[in-house]
Amino acid sequence: MRKFIFLLCFLFIYKFVSAEDIILKYNSVSINRILSDLSIRYSTSLSFNESNLSEYKISIDGKYSTVEQAIAALLVNLPFRIKTIENVIVITPFNSNSIVSNRDYNNEIQSESKINVKKYIKGIIMSAVNGERLPYAYISLRGKGYYSDIDGGFTIVLQDDIPVSQENRVEATISYLGFTTVNANLELSENNRIYLNPAISFLDTVTVKAYLNSKAMQSGSIAGLIRVNYNIAKFLPGNGDNSVFNLLRMMPGVRSSGEPSFLSVWGSTNGESVIRIDGFRLFSLNNFNEQISSINPFIIKEIALNKGGYNATKGDATGAIVDIIGIDGNAYRPVFKSNINNLTMNLFASAPLVNRSVIMASYRQTYYNLYDIDKLNPYGRGSENSSLSTQNDVYIKPDYSFRDLNLRFSSLLTPKSNLAASFYYAQDNFNYTLDYGDNSYDARESNNQYAFSLKLDKDWSDVGGKTSITGHYSSNLLDAENIKKYRSQNLLSFLTENLIGECGAEITHKINTGNNGNLDAGFSYKWLFGNHNGINDASGKIGAFVNENLVIRNFYINLGLRLDRFLGNSYFQPRLQGTYKISDQFKITAGVGLYNQFINKVPFIDNSNNYSYIWKIADNDNVPVISALHTVLGASFSKKGWLLTTEGFFKKSSDVLRFGRYRGSADVVKTNIEVMGVDILIDKEIKGSNVFISTSLSRVNEHYQSLNLPKKEYTPFEIKTGAVIALSSFYISSTFVFGSGYINPYKNALGDDPVSNDYKRFDISLNYRLTRAKFSIEAGLSVLNLFNNSNYKYIDALPFASGGQSGVLNIYSQAVPFTPIVSVQIVF
Repeated sequence: MRKFIFLLCFLFIYKFVSAEDIILKYNSVSINRILSDLSIRYSTSLSFNESNLSEYKISIDGKYSTVEQAIAALLVNLPFRIKTIENVIVITPFNSNSIVSNRDYNNEIQSESKINVKKYIKGIIMSAVNGERLPYAYISLRGKGYYSDIDGGFTIVLQDDIPVSQENRVEATISYLGFTTVNANLELSENNRIYLNPAISFLDTVTVKAYLNSKAMQSGSIAGLIRVNYNIAKFLPGNGDNSVFNLLRMMPGVRSSGEPSFLSVWGSTNGESVIRIDGFRLFSLNNFNEQISSINPFIIKEIALNKGGYNATKGDATGAIVDIIGIDGNAYRPVFKSNINNLTMNLFASAPLVNRSVIMASYRQTYYNLYDIDKLNPYGRGSENSSLSTQNDVYIKPDYSFRDLNLRFSSLLTPKSNLAASFYYAQDNFNYTLDYGDNSYDARESNNQYAFSLKLDKDWSDVGGKTSITGHYSSNLLDAENIKKYRSQNLLSFLTENLIGECGAEITHKINTGNNGNLDAGFSYKWLFGNHNGINDASGKIGAFVNENLVIRNFYINLGLRLDRFLGNSYFQPRLQGTYKISDQFKITAGVGLYNQFINKVPFIDNSNNYSYIWKIADNDNVPVISALHTVLGASFSKKGWLLTTEGFFKKSSDVLRFGRYRGSADVVKTNIEVMGVDILIDKEIKGSNVFISTSLSRVNEHYQSLNLPKKEYTPFEIKTGAVIALSSFYISSTFVFGSGYINPYKNALGDDPVSNDYKRFDISLNYRLTRAKFSIEAGLSVLNLFNNSNYKYIDALPFASGGQSGVLNIYSQAVPFTPIVSVQIVF
């Protein structure tokens, strides 16, 4: 910890001793002219070849600490190196013999056009502020849509119906979530660099530029996919720590109630939906009270929610998949951020190294009991106001603490290869004590999660295609102890230790397959390992996929097949996605596919009839491999700031383990679950302000495969609204959720099946931002659950004897009581 704090202090001091700022502000100017200006304005000796650099025109608006950093920003991802020789900055190509200018290249294409040489454009889409590569940016060419890859790169083979100007340029429109859309003339070359500016720009005083369509959220382009803009999410209530999921939980299909401590989408059960960041999986969400997300918002660049019907490149899940991409960091200057509120402290620092490498670190920690808000609650003590249903229901106030650490490193090894490494550690502690007559109960639980990943990308421009190699490790260790007492004497003490993890490697390759598309193919190996109370379990899994992306007129088609080999069985998973673009405003999407999951969180009953959920690896016996079918059909309309989407979905999961009760005894049974429903989203953006409403209505049928239990049917429903109003330097926001029809995961084990209580919650916040040349300050006041509505989380179910009769105690805690949060964020 001391070393980490020392690193933060060092970077903080380094920021303020940096030299005079170097300002670059050019629009479509050749690099050789910019370098000439730099040499004159800042009395710097430069040496470079005019002809080599005159072909590269860029637009840039940035501020840098040194001339070297400014030049590095100009030459990012271009085939040139920088070297200082006797106080002269020398710029030379990596291989002067292989350098071909754009003009020569274009002439070469023209001369060979008679023999049908394929014309293509290639480039990278980046942020104009800090050079971050923008993944999955949308590129529109003559009504046809293409996407950049995870690193912001794109290669498009031009079809015959796409006109090329006499200057060998193609008109295109480039857009990205949270950034302004630009119209660009892309050259027939490999050197296109497109810089996008954020939709919100802060100058000496805050200036909010008008938002174009789909800047806060993006839905309706691909079946089952929602992307959310982190820049908008942080203005919502509770912005200090949970901004990653503040907007995500308001999306249709995502359950927003305080009951589950896991991501539930389209009725997915505990552990069925997966969250991945930089290639590794998070097993423990560390989210008991919904006030802290499991991922530090300071390190997030891209959030994509795949609700269902996703393509063959994604595996090992039968529920939803959330893909989170971490930032590359600012390669131009050091950055220091801090966010302090009345619940947690969050620190972040980054510093550029040589060769456009960046090292980053972030740390968060609670220092206040997140559940103990009685002194701040004008409605009184939560336990006194609880309205639990029976005398066997007990309200408790747990003690909870949390901390996490993120270390990241990114580097541009060469103009065509990148390296990224990420390390993650999180710990949370959760304990409580309860007295019930002569009986008492002490419980503690601790989760420790470790994860890291390493990724290498290589662009093969000479032979075509791009290769990515990824290695990853992720594990979570649950350590719990429960002690039952009678008149202060220990009756029973039991320990639970549950380890779950995976490690492995994957290699993928993308290559253009012709005028109409590209092909993704990959191979992976994973080692799945676990332990439950001393019993080890481990299995290897081999996976492979092939995925073809086609663009045919107004159709976008994604056809793929995934194959997993596990415990001697083969699992074939064909998948199909399609988008039909009726017009620039109206699209129809569809998706269908088969999915399998090999690590599950399953119900467990011990010898003392204690109920819990534990992580287990499938063994094709007691823990089956879950199979699922997803079907999605949707439509979207977007125009003049309006976004309207609707999606109908059907999901059938087989061999899901559930609690069941038959003839007075609880057991674990296999279940087939069918979920059918519709999601609707309406969003309107006006000059930086945003108002939206979303709803999800579904019907769930659970069919038990044994015990002769009756079919269970229920109709979960949620409606959610939100607004972010921009008033110069102030942002006022609010969210409201109403839900009904959900049941908790222990009901079948306890022998009762009451209708679940309705829940609702209203949050509100006010944020202020002040930006100056050297720093920015954000101050915010949020109130979660303003009216202190009931919003209980099911904590435990305990066998208990009282008055000579045995029974079960249901233990609850209020998930989000009335909670004011005051936060201050500083960025240098």
